[in-house]
Amino acid sequence: MKWDLLLFIATVAASVEREEPYLGSYQVEDSCQFQLCGSEYSQEFTGPEARPRVGSCSGDCHLLATNMNTNKFHREFLWSQWARMCNAKFPPSHYRQYKPRFECMEQCYASYTALSPHHSLARYCIQASCPHPKAGQIHQVDCFSSCSAHVASSVAKSDWQDWANALAGPCQQEGEEGEAPSHTHRLECADSKVWSSITSPLASHCLQHICQENIRCGRSCLEHVAAVGEEHRSIWRGCSLSSSCQTLPSAQKLSCADTCLAQQREEAERKERERRRNEERRQQALLSVRSSSTHLLLSSPLLLLPLLL
Repeated sequence: MKWDLLLFIATVAASVEREEPYLGSYQVEDSCQFQLCGSEYSQEFTGPEARPRVGSCSGDCHLLATNMNTNKFHREFLWSQWARMCNAKFPPSHYRQYKPRFECMEQCYASYTALSPHHSLARYCIQASCPHPKAGQIHQVDCFSSCSAHVASSVAKSDWQDWANALAGPCQQEGEEGEAPSHTHRLECADSKVWSSITSPLASHCLQHICQENIRCGRSCLEHVAAVGEEHRSIWRGCSLSSSCQTLPSAQKLSCADTCLAQQREEAERKERERRRNEERRQQALLSVRSSSTHLLLSSPLLLLPLLL
């Protein structure tokens, strides 16, 4: 076990020595030195022989940058934005150890992964979900994480671009009293803008009664209903509003309504078969009566005498 640990440290050290420090980027190095490490580790970045030091902030920051910056968008935009936000949330003056800032960077990376590779959406979640947080409000890095989580769980991928445009555009408008909209209001506003473009007659029903305002679920609901025969949709809608379906989670309401519709159709078909059988019996009984009457007349000549007279 001890040998494995030593081998791992040696591998990391060789990697640090072999790779170009901080990806050869002054921007990355500057972020590591001043925003992620801070003055506590300034000696690791100064001097002509300064290189990332294994097991300390400079080396860990180099490895973090190597793992996170896999393309131009990461290196030229995301890294510096994340470093700025994590520095603001965990300033070196209050958090001398660099671990909270590095964990914050990893949180940002995970949040972006949920949106990858949609660049505009990632940019707008950083810049527009709460662009100028005030004292007492959530930190911008938390706005980004919240925005990312909201989009990943509540917005269909087909709507991501329209949603991003709404967030960065009309949803930035100030309220009636000149107050900047809150982070939550901006997210809800973008949802509303996207959903208002849908013209399906069942759009409101899907969003309110099936999906509890989750527009990703709403999209799935509309696609599901489109597969239901048009002549059966009103029954399906009524089924989805039944107490047995409404008490279920959104993901189960669609199948509940399907089951209800199938049962109602089966019951309607059973009643129709029963009606036809009864009609056939009635017709057979009527034919039987007519046949018996004709036979009686033909077999009793005296009964025909009044007719002949």
